[in-house]
Amino acid sequence: MQISGLMTGFDTADLVQRLMQVERAAGDKLVKAKTSANALSGAYTSLNGLMLSLKSAADAVKPDPAATSTIWDSVSATSSNNAVATATASPSAQIGNLTFKVTALATAGSALGAKQWTSATDTLGLAAGETLSFRVVQGAGLPDEKTIDVSVPVVGPDATIGDVAKAINDKHAGVNATVVKIDDGSFRLQLMSSKTGEASNITVQDAVGGPTPAVLGSFAALSLGTDAELTVGDTANAYTLKSGKNTFVDILPGVNVTVAKVDPSPVTVKVTTDTDAMAGKVDALVSAANAALANIRINSKYDTESKTAQIFLGDSTARTLSSQVTNLFVGSTASAPGLVGVSIDRYGSVTFDKSKFTEAYAKDPAKVQATINKLAEDVSTLSNATTNSTSGTLTAAIRGQDALQQEYTAQIKRFDERMTAKEGLLTRQYNTLDSMLSKLKMQGDWLAGQLKSLPTMSSNSK
Repeated sequence: MQISGLMTGFDTADLVQRLMQVERAAGDKLVKAKTSANALSGAYTSLNGLMLSLKSAADAVKPDPAATSTIWDSVSATSSNNAVATATASPSAQIGNLTFKVTALATAGSALGAKQWTSATDTLGLAAGETLSFRVVQGAGLPDEKTIDVSVPVVGPDATIGDVAKAINDKHAGVNATVVKIDDGSFRLQLMSSKTGEASNITVQDAVGGPTPAVLGSFAALSLGTDAELTVGDTANAYTLKSGKNTFVDILPGVNVTVAKVDPSPVTVKVTTDTDAMAGKVDALVSAANAALANIRINSKYDTESKTAQIFLGDSTARTLSSQVTNLFVGSTASAPGLVGVSIDRYGSVTFDKSKFTEAYAKDPAKVQATINKLAEDVSTLSNATTNSTSGTLTAAIRGQDALQQEYTAQIKRFDERMTAKEGLLTRQYNTLDSMLSKLKMQGDWLAGQLKSLPTMSSNSK
């Protein structure tokens, strides 16, 4: 450890530190440049994400040759009485209407065992080693008849009526079983179908389709499963529609109707063009464009009070992109989005007038479709040219700033190495100087001491 200036009062460490502060000032510029490149890369990345969202919104509007439908195929289904029946439409639904009456709801079948038990844990009376197997059948005799083979896992005299219910439930096959207590105090086995319709009626057979095993007794219908029914028309030509569920699928092409109650009054389901859905897609496109434009606008400001410039101020990449997006929404004379409700306000934001869009579509659907399709296609093309992972302009800008960061990092490292070396050199040089001054001081002090020791010459001595 060396304490500088101990003999000379010459603080070489402080001098070297001050000199290095001046030298290192040049390195601060590199650090600031790297920070700026990092900030600009981050800003470009955020803008790139907004442009990707804009592309997604545009792609949701523009026609896709591979798709089976476009936004212009949007339809909605409405019911004249939602308390009785509701309707939904898929994109494949066609314009039309249907009037009907709900004459029946779908119900589930159930069955009750005739044999009585004194408790839910009564044993079945099986002999030692005897097992119980049987069948539960839904919709016997119908095209969609379903057979459930059941085996009680408990063997012999320990098997109970509760074990039978559990064995049925463990099949998870659409029939639920429970041991119910009747008012007379007896217990019976009740079976309930988990589905509705005529095909839900339950019968119980032995393991090979014969009569119910004697140990279980006979079963009788507790409730009959019925189909939901609609009656269309009120003349001799009226017809009936049936469904095993309370939802009628494709009652019209692409239209499902769910019934809630029987009602003698007719219900009309209408399938119409859904301009709200169309407008929603266009509005989403406008919102995505505004998000990108607002990002550029906010990041291009200059704060006069703090004298601070935002990251995109003077940036040609962001400025050019803003102009390109804006120009697309302005359109051309032949295809002006403003005529169908999409325009640019005086602040540079895109606006969407839904009423104007709806009115224009009702007047000339083909023109509106052509205008919006072109806008969406142009926006999608621009967004792709901007965000493409290999050739996008923002992609290139991000890579450029990232490359600058790497270069600045390397320059800073080399600069720090030079500064470390220079600091060592200056330290050695000034330590050498300090040592020389110290020796000179010591020599001076010795010489002064020698001079003081010489005899003094008096003026009176002759």
